[in-house]
Amino acid sequence: MKKDSRNVEFWTFICPRVLSVVLAREPVLEALDVLRKKPDAAAEEIFPIEKLIAEAYSVIDKAVKVGSLHRNTGARRKSRLARRKKAIEIHHGWYAPAPAENAA
Repeated sequence: MKKDSRNVEFWTFICPRVLSVVLAREPVLEALDVLRKKPDAAAEEIFPIEKLIAEAYSVIDKAVKVGSLHRNTGARRKSRLARRKKAIEIHHGWYAPAPAENAA
């Protein structure tokens, strides 16, 4: 009985939170893919995507706070979203990374 109650708790409490994190990332990834494939995209088109990213960050942070995601997993997922956004900005020429200075 103890194991059954743990399983019920897992599937009713933890799994939906993990699922919400996955579902929060989907619209962001789809919007980023559309923007990357768009040849004549304007820099202002990234603003709605930034709002989606902020919402996804919030969902990830809540899942980490509750304990359904490990802290490092949450950080990794947020980092991947940020890297994808930055890659698109570089692809379209809206962002130019600073040149690395050589430490001599």
